[in-house]
Order: sequence, then C-alpha cells, then structure tokens
Amino acid sequence: MVLNWGSDICFGLAVSRLDSTYAQAPAESRAKAPLAGCRAEKGKACIIQTTRCANDNVNWSSPLPLPMPPATPAAKIDPGVVGTWEYPINPGRWIWQIAANSTYEFHSEAADNAPSHSGVFSADGGRWSMTSTSGFQDVDGGQYNFPSSNAMVSTWKLGTGKWSRVSR
Repeated sequence: MVLNWGSDICFGLAVSRLDSTYAQAPAESRAKAPLAGCRAEKGKACIIQTTRCANDNVNWSSPLPLPMPPATPAAKIDPGVVGTWEYPINPGRWIWQIAANSTYEFHSEAADNAPSHSGVFSADGGRWSMTSTSGFQDVDGGQYNFPSSNAMVSTWKLGTGKWSRVSR
C-alpha cells in the first residue's frame, strides 16, 4: 500500500522484479513519479506498479495517463476499437483504453498483479499490435473482430478473450 498526504500531487511505486528493486516518489504526474527513482536504484526492468493522485476518486483504481502520441505519423486505428474496454478476471477486471491518436493504457482492477502500462497502438483490417513505452517491456498483438458493437474478441499472447465496451 502506498500512503501519502498532500494536494495537487501524485505518489507512486515502481518495481523491478528482475532484480528486487523498488522506489516510491512524489511527482506532478502519474507517469513520472516512481520510475526515475527505481532506475536510480539500478532497476533493470522498472514498471509502475501503482500511482495515486490527490484528486483521484478513492472508489476506483488509479489509471495511468495515456501517453503522448508517437513522434512518427500515427498508425492506422480502426474506429471500432477506440474506447474503453473491460475483460473479466475473477475477481475483478482488466481495463484497456484505446485512443484515436495511436496510444493505449492498460491497468488491472483484479488481484492478479498484472502491471499497468501504456504505449503505442495500431489496429486495422482485423489485426492489432501494441508496444509499451511506459517501462513495462512488452510487445503484443493478434487478431480482432466484433461480434457486436459492444464486444470485441481478440487474440494475444495469453490466448483469446472477449472484451466488453465500457465507453467510446
């Protein structure tokens, strides 16, 4: 648990399980808070585990911000994938936010220790891919289709799953 008090501040925890390194730190944004400290402790695979900000709603897990668009021209984005999606994990859920500017954010609201991450995203013609740019070193991709306007079935490293649309 990360506990801190303040206003207009974020406080986070980053870990590197590869070498048992961690750091906690305050900052002005979610994405910056703990990573620099973890890397300064010689963490080789630092990822943001959690970051809470003073203005967060305490009833919901704190998401990471969507990253800035890539410097290169945006990848193709199928308009159908843009939005917020949830995948049930017992108990809890995974949340995947896909933006029209070729970025994504993923976080878990389940007790599964899945690391939060964000990065660059593309989807076109039934194929998707993502590359994390937030410290969690991951590249994934696969196929997708829409059995209905509020459901997306996708394949990825872990298999195949049905995501439900939360919002556009």
